Amino acid sequence: MNQFSLAVIEAVEEAIYNSLLMAHTVVGRDGNARLGLPADEVVRVVRNYSFQSTTA
Repeated sequence: MNQFSLAVIEAVEEAIYNSLLMAHTVVGRDGNARLGLPADEVVRVVRNYSFQSTTA
């Protein structure tokens, strides 16, 4: 994979993590709630299921 492809992959990965971790709990109409994710739990899950790249 070339350098540009790796940069795109890293940027997308970071954007996904940011959107997951920056969302907070909101309550909308009729008491409908959407809960923010606890950052420490997300970090634990990502570490458990991530793989280490074998390329440098």
